[in-house]
Amino acid sequence: MASRKCAVPGCTSRDGISKFMFPANETIGREWLRVINNDAVLGGLGYDEIREARYKVCLYHFTKTDWIPKGNGRQLFEWAIPSLNLPPPRTAENATVAGN
Repeated sequence: MASRKCAVPGCTSRDGISKFMFPANETIGREWLRVINNDAVLGGLGYDEIREARYKVCLYHFTKTDWIPKGNGRQLFEWAIPSLNLPPPRTAENATVAGN
């Protein structure tokens, strides 16, 4: 079962911060996986497993134009992709270093 923490490595968000499940649209969800760069937790899982385990990404990684207020919370637009406060992008060079 997924942690209540945000799936973005190094994120320090706390309880009470809105968190969003990986989207049903797998194409958009795979882009989330690419930008959050968390192979340590999510690398061995299939996309359906990530959704079933209810992994989430918190509000700190989305711009204000990615969501709208809804009740006491927020709703992401279906096209939203995390773009703020992310780990460095994966490159061939750091992937090789990480694999050693």
